[in-house]
Amino acid sequence: EFDPIRQARQFSVSLELVGVEEGRRQEVREVVPMRLFTVQEIEALAALSGVFEVVEFYGALEEDVDIRDEDLAYRMVCVLR
Repeated sequence: EFDPIRQARQFSVSLELVGVEEGRRQEVREVVPMRLFTVQEIEALAALSGVFEVVEFYGALEEDVDIRDEDLAYRMVCVLR
């Protein structure tokens, strides 16, 4: 469910903790709000910060996935300096 006013969506997050105690695994699951940003918002926030500048945007955690690739890009990864 997307809240267009807050630009937030509820995401399910799951972590598996290994080594908390010898031989024990623990799984943590939660639903958390995640704010979604546009490229234009990231560029404006970086410029207005006076500290950061946008170096590059990627469409995944791999550097060879262009942010505009309709088939491979499934997230926005921002590199700031």
